[in-house]
Amino acid sequence: MYFDTLSYLLFLSFVTLLFWRFPHRYHKPLLLLSSYVFYMSWLPVWGLILAVMTIANYLFVIRLAAAERERRGFFVIFLCFNLSVLIFYKYTGFIIGNFQSLLGMSPVFAGFDPMKQILAPLGISFITFGFIHYGTEVYRGRSPIRNWIDFAIYAAFFPALISGPIKRYDDFIPQLSSRPVFQEDRFIRGLWLLTRGLFKKIVLADTLNEMVTAGFGSQAGLGVIDAWIVVIALTLQIYFDFSGYTDMARGSAGLMGYRLPENFRLPYLAANIADFWRRWHMTLSFWFRDYLYIPLGGNRCGRFRNHANLLITMLLVGLWHGAAWTFVFWGFYHGIGLMVHREWRHYWHGRKPIGHPFLQNFLAVATTFGFVAVGWIFFRANTLTDSWAMLSCMTGLGSAGITGNLNTDHWIAFILIALFYPAYLWVSRWLQEESRAHWIQSRIWLLRAGWAALMLLAILAFPGENATFIYFEF
Repeated sequence: MYFDTLSYLLFLSFVTLLFWRFPHRYHKPLLLLSSYVFYMSWLPVWGLILAVMTIANYLFVIRLAAAERERRGFFVIFLCFNLSVLIFYKYTGFIIGNFQSLLGMSPVFAGFDPMKQILAPLGISFITFGFIHYGTEVYRGRSPIRNWIDFAIYAAFFPALISGPIKRYDDFIPQLSSRPVFQEDRFIRGLWLLTRGLFKKIVLADTLNEMVTAGFGSQAGLGVIDAWIVVIALTLQIYFDFSGYTDMARGSAGLMGYRLPENFRLPYLAANIADFWRRWHMTLSFWFRDYLYIPLGGNRCGRFRNHANLLITMLLVGLWHGAAWTFVFWGFYHGIGLMVHREWRHYWHGRKPIGHPFLQNFLAVATTFGFVAVGWIFFRANTLTDSWAMLSCMTGLGSAGITGNLNTDHWIAFILIALFYPAYLWVSRWLQEESRAHWIQSRIWLLRAGWAALMLLAILAFPGENATFIYFEF
């Protein structure tokens, strides 16, 4: 069940209705059962894999919390278990493929691809990172989750199961412990987030997907302007797709009175690449910061070591996203960007800024947006060769010149979306200004209902293709 399908909306409606109709003692069993039904709707065996991982991690961490002398050893076993599951399902094919290439495709290994028989469970990266976060915090001294059903729900909570946001157990578990009380404002906000997420996905992201797919599928016919438009369309598509999923996840949880963490904070308005990673996929960024970058030494060491920590972290961020060299290079690209930003900030420290502050900020945001947009090419392309081909088109080294054969309908759709998004941001900020705060607050639900009605009309009337969520691959 994908979030943008009628089957999921019916499933969510049914679960929400039962949740608020049943007594409190049935809420946890209902959440656990519905989460496994949701996950097993793709492939029943995935429910068994999730159950085995949940039981193993529950027992591991309970034992870890009780251990004294063997504490470090149990923690290492815990990490090895979770990372082994992740590597087996996600990276076995990548490792074997590169091993074959190093051996020159030896006949002994030719045609050997066990991953053709193994379908990686959806969301395995998010599931594994949730377990590692929990075990690491207990190792550092936090109390473990004693109630097994609470732990099972933490692992399988269906709104955040497939693509996050990555939950922190010390934020989520207390929500399970308290008796839920129906709050109309939280329920309506959940509906609002769900509708907004559907709009982002179906109307915006899927429309741009048609243009992006056509552009990356016929790079030889793209001119310079076409190539840049396709890359900007890709940049917007990825944001609308994943932030739309996050809105739907948070909205689904909100209908039952639960909170999931924020995952995006206007990332394309970031003034530098470090600020971008504080705004983009925030739960993943903070996870790598807390459990890799800081343990490596963070910025508490010399500049060379700090740069090495940044590069290692971003290489693994790239590899986490996908078992391909394009993702590794994408992580490397962002790692270099963070290193350059760190040196640039060091150079300007204590120096007087040049130019008007507005112009400085505009150039900073535009430069960061351009840097991120170019990076998405490696994220989207199937091979590094395809990435270089798109870059060649963007720099005028392709064969099509300034303009190529990009479909006129794609141009029109792109222009409408590119104009809609800044207008939406401007209106949102205008409504949030202090002088209008009281007027807005007294009419907030009327305004949201109006927006939601317009979005629903657009969703129902829109004939775009139904593309898979991009982050479902991770």
